[in-house]
Amino acid sequence: MKNPIPTLKTLIVDDELMSTTILTAMVNKNPFLKLTTAVDRAEKAKVILQSEQIDLVFLDVNMPGTTGLQLLESLGDNKPYIVLISARKEYALDAFDQGVIDYLLKPITPARFNQAVDRVIENVKKTASSHSFESDLLIKAIRFHYSRGRHHFKTVTSKQSKLGYTYPFLASTYGHNLE
Repeated sequence: MKNPIPTLKTLIVDDELMSTTILTAMVNKNPFLKLTTAVDRAEKAKVILQSEQIDLVFLDVNMPGTTGLQLLESLGDNKPYIVLISARKEYALDAFDQGVIDYLLKPITPARFNQAVDRVIENVKKTASSHSFESDLLIKAIRFHYSRGRHHFKTVTSKQSKLGYTYPFLASTYGHNLE
């Protein structure tokens, strides 16, 4: 049977070699994850996130230069799933305020790692099912109008749209929930 979700392209950002080695081994053992790369600085991670499609980031908080929380803030709303990692508990509240999926305390155990990955997978499934419903609704609306001779559909790129684009004609007729 095929996996219900695609393999998630994963990035590890941690300046501690031991932590990176352990995370790499855990990612490589998980059938839902595919390690893209591991870097030791937030600045390097930002370049990768701007140039590649990354689905999941395991991000350390304390690093030289830009911290993990600063990187997280700089990504804005268009960011991959983030699991924050730290040896200290006090960053957890800020992390969840930034929209992270989970917060792992070092040293990371395999059981706790798998729990974090399960949370990510649940979020991926929820997002996929909502996109599917919205896509089906959009297709039905287009077919309805097309079958009645209304052929003036023009797409407009939209960052607010979950699909990445919108049809202004349909949005004005059916409301913005079709985006």
